[in-house]
Amino acid sequence: MKKKIFAYYEPIQEYSQKEEFPRANAWKHTWQNQGWECVMLNRSHAEHDRQQSKLMKHMMMEGNSMPQDKLNGFKKMLARYKRWCALYMCGGGWMSDYDVANIAFTPSLAEELEKEKTLHVITGEPAYLFYATQDHCRAAIMKFMSSSFYKDGRIQFESDILEAENSINHLANLLFHGEQGSSDPKSKQMLKYCT
Repeated sequence: MKKKIFAYYEPIQEYSQKEEFPRANAWKHTWQNQGWECVMLNRSHAEHDRQQSKLMKHMMMEGNSMPQDKLNGFKKMLARYKRWCALYMCGGGWMSDYDVANIAFTPSLAEELEKEKTLHVITGEPAYLFYATQDHCRAAIMKFMSSSFYKDGRIQFESDILEAENSINHLANLLFHGEQGSSDPKSKQMLKYCT
């Protein structure tokens, strides 16, 4: 049985759906090429977790206290936190954004990292890759529900709230995370890794 890599998709009004599907297909292709089984999760997976509605209620209350200029960014972050509920319902594991092409991150390397800790997360930016056991997913969700999402003039990343150490940022050279603002859409940027 192949090791699973999960991604989470939820339609966001600000994003072109014409771009989302090619991006997800490129993601799937590059991860399969490295030996992973790709599983795309969505809102229905997250909503099976009883804590999800409590988390969303807490986040909406937090959003009401944010400055207006931060609100759009916060709405985009809702799905980033909701995906932890979906991953919990699947038993934990590795999750990647679907605009991340896998260049050389193998399941065997992932298994070595899993022996070290029950939580690994990209830090200092939105977590485009993370690993959490099911128990650690639940602990993370509980921490999110008791935390402030807006602090020191900015929206907090998952790693900020979880107080995660810089545990897997060294994997960045094994991945390609699509660049926002490039003249090419992310799906086209990712295609060069689909060989």
